[in-house]
Amino acid sequence: MRLFLYLVEMNILFFIPWPIYDAVGGAENVASLFASHLIEQGHKVKILSNDKIGGKLAYPCSDKIILDYFTSDNKNQNIFRSLKTFSPIKARRHLYRKFYILDNLSRYLATKIRREQPDLILSFSAVGTYILKKAYEYLKEPSTPPIITMFHSTVESVLFKELHLCEGIVYRDKIIRKEFIRFCQLIEQSSAFIQVLMPSFIKPLKQYMPNANIVCIPNIVPQYIEQSNLLTPTIINVARLTPLKRQHLLIQAFSLIHQKYPEWRVELWGQDCGDYTNTLKVMIKNLGLTKKVILCGTTKEIKDKLLKASIFCFPSQYEGFGLALTEAMAAGLPAIGCENCPAVNELLADDVGILCEDSIEAIAKSLQKLIANFELRVSLGNKGRMKVKNFSKEEIFKTWDDIFRKLVIK
Repeated sequence: MRLFLYLVEMNILFFIPWPIYDAVGGAENVASLFASHLIEQGHKVKILSNDKIGGKLAYPCSDKIILDYFTSDNKNQNIFRSLKTFSPIKARRHLYRKFYILDNLSRYLATKIRREQPDLILSFSAVGTYILKKAYEYLKEPSTPPIITMFHSTVESVLFKELHLCEGIVYRDKIIRKEFIRFCQLIEQSSAFIQVLMPSFIKPLKQYMPNANIVCIPNIVPQYIEQSNLLTPTIINVARLTPLKRQHLLIQAFSLIHQKYPEWRVELWGQDCGDYTNTLKVMIKNLGLTKKVILCGTTKEIKDKLLKASIFCFPSQYEGFGLALTEAMAAGLPAIGCENCPAVNELLADDVGILCEDSIEAIAKSLQKLIANFELRVSLGNKGRMKVKNFSKEEIFKTWDDIFRKLVIK
């Protein structure tokens, strides 16, 4: 079904200033789905990403998507390099170097972007929009194509973490604050629209960009026909194995109740990210859960794994949207999340799931509540399934259609 009502064929550029080839993440999934859909509507789409070598996207996508990449020298390659200091002097030095790198990268990309002559650009980060704006300034173009800046996370993550500044330093140091405000103004003035994923992200963004055109468009969530019968004694978690996802809380919580429910087990699905995985392995062994908690690795058949589980536990500290959570909800799984986790606390609000404190005891209590009550599992599973119908491909692309139509009319 063609959702775009205008008949103008557009040359659309996706600008992603980090490596995406073979990467499995929410933003990469969005890029694959969105680019494929736009091609179905008759548009031309090129994805320009910061990759060292050519490659392919990890997610299924149209073979008509054109992939292009740029590289810079080794010093400039990692434009998201972390800052591990709270010293204002060091932070200033870091920030000036950051802008120096981004400005050089803009000049490097200028001729490539001019050659593309896009009618519309989707920038997948605030830093990406900064690079694009500076590139067009370098080219001295009289006009630039509309840029939609996509915030794939909370405002604090996008604005502070992309510049690798802590919020305290921004407000404590006048020079850094001035540069930060300048950065925000440039993003605001350069963006025809800024997309956020959750309604609660709009108000904080307005504090930094009061005149921005902000739209809330969630990620697309697959709508599964099948639904778990919630009878298999399996608790599942799907996320990269990193401290931010806090799988250790689930393991420790399960250790408190596993003897009372000996038939139940935990499956942890996700990419091995190094030291934290080893920490989890040691914890599992020390708690005597080797046969009860399984590190399953990655899979392309995540739907099948969800359908064979009965509870989804997601103790993440921080989410920009929580795509894994919404996929579990689409499979009819009752979900547990932490009440202080952005996005998760919105998705599971109003008794759609169980929100608890981010403590071992609270998570254990929530697990026990669902394990002992089949009717509650069914009720919450159905509520979650209904909630994510708002995030179907058809609904999300209708919203994008309105944005694109406004830009075409302009």
